[in-house]
Amino acid sequence: ALKNNAGSADGAAGLLGALSNSKHSGGGLLDNLGSILGGGGIDDDVMADGGKILGHVFGGQESNAAGVISKASGIDMNSAMSILKLAGPFIMSYLGKKVLGGGVSDGKGLGDMLGGLLGGGSGVQQQLASQIQGFDSNDSTIDDIAGMISGKGGQSGGLGGLLGGMLKNL
Repeated sequence: ALKNNAGSADGAAGLLGALSNSKHSGGGLLDNLGSILGGGGIDDDVMADGGKILGHVFGGQESNAAGVISKASGIDMNSAMSILKLAGPFIMSYLGKKVLGGGVSDGKGLGDMLGGLLGGGSGVQQQLASQIQGFDSNDSTIDDIAGMISGKGGQSGGLGGLLGGMLKNL
């Protein structure tokens, strides 16, 4: 679903519009990260926004994604879904700050920015970037999600490696 959405002119324009929205480009969540993680709490609006973001990213496969995370990590399904809902707005805030700071104004600029962020990392991160770009809502959705989380071929990294790399760049 992500590949299909971002691969079209309308999808890229929609993503660029969402990233340019002050909710995301202002970096509000990232600017308050210490407070939030220090017990300041997450409000219902953040979680609702996260649910919407998941719908766009996973194309209706959110429950499958949460199920894979639950199985891989040993946490319950509701906790896995909450983690996904929380991650969405943080990632959008990060990308929104990059759009605002980098002067990205069109689909090509957006593609270049995402390619630079995802393609400039370690081998595991580059592998993950190609998996994310190939993710769609087909019969192998569960395999796609499992590969994103765990990394392929027994390598460490996976989704944690990608998110860790992003956090280092904050």
